[in-house]
Amino acid sequence: MQYSIVEILRLTIFSMAVVFLILTCIMLLIMGIAKIFATTEDTSKPILQPEKELDTKELFEQDPLAKVAAITALAEASEDESGKKFKISTIKRVK
Repeated sequence: MQYSIVEILRLTIFSMAVVFLILTCIMLLIMGIAKIFATTEDTSKPILQPEKELDTKELFEQDPLAKVAAITALAEASEDESGKKFKISTIKRVK
């Protein structure tokens, strides 16, 4: 059985509309679940700055993301420099 070009286009547009509708429903469902189960952080507490300069080991123990930031900075610095070695001399928190 041969299909005409009009039937093919009608089926294609209908199929695309169904997929778009399903994806929109999934997006709205995910956004609704995120709103329902969202946790709010208490932003009323001021962030305390450390009084003394922390060394690298103390900083890594205090802030678990500091090590990730250091590794990411090293990877970014050495991206185009093959064969060179880089060393972190100081770590400063910048806001």
